[in-house]
Amino acid sequence: MSETQCPQYEKGCICQLCPMEADIDKHHWFPDEFVCTSRQFAGLAWLKTQRKIARLRLGPDAGYFTRPMLEAVTRVVRGLRGADPDDGLRGEIHWMEKRKDARRQHAVV
Repeated sequence: MSETQCPQYEKGCICQLCPMEADIDKHHWFPDEFVCTSRQFAGLAWLKTQRKIARLRLGPDAGYFTRPMLEAVTRVVRGLRGADPDDGLRGEIHWMEKRKDARRQHAVV
């Protein structure tokens, strides 16, 4: 779907992770950037997680998040960090691998 079909687009919406974009998984979001405010998508779990992260006011130094990363987050806490922008395209992959490793360590304990 295109941005022009979004009910918020006409109001000047500039969200980085638009729920209506077909290629949303290719986009990334920093915690200090705009979050979708459309009531139409308010119930999406990843969007709720995104709003919680935004409320922490972490700033751009906290790294970036993609939709799959937001879906993988189970708890939003102050120390939460996204992928390192310096890792380029592999940032999301590195973040997911670290997350899996941490879960394995907790499961063993």
